[in-house]
Amino acid sequence: MPAASLREEGPQRREQCLNIDFVFVAVVAFVVPWRAYRLQDYTQDSSDEQEFNDLIEKLQEQLAKLVKPDGAEITLENSPADNAALMAARGLALEARKRAVKADLKPDWFQAVVLATAFSEVWDLALASEYWDDAVAGAKTHQSRIRCLMARAQFYSCVA
Repeated sequence: MPAASLREEGPQRREQCLNIDFVFVAVVAFVVPWRAYRLQDYTQDSSDEQEFNDLIEKLQEQLAKLVKPDGAEITLENSPADNAALMAARGLALEARKRAVKADLKPDWFQAVVLATAFSEVWDLALASEYWDDAVAGAKTHQSRIRCLMARAQFYSCVA
């Protein structure tokens, strides 16, 4: 009798195993795409951050071109080359800001200083003020905070 009962349970047992297999496949079919989506989202976030960092680096290079060795002030009237450099810096700064807003990135204190300097140079005072305040708020070390406070004070003394 026990052998007959095992044969009778055989197809039911296989059906239960198949059901468990189908549940397992369904769970895997849900988890794998979800994980891929999360990984893609993470990759996109890091890609946005990398593009933002690249724009800040290009902006630093552009601002370095604006420094005159003889200490002459940069104005739009000085030369067409200065004008082009200022407009290039403005374009890079606006693109970096757009990227940060789109990706919901908060610039660190140094990135905020670079953006504030760029917006100060092109006389976009509202954005410059915003980034000077962000730089001061984001500075964590004593020295970086002092430098940011001094730069922000100099900015406000020039616009007042």
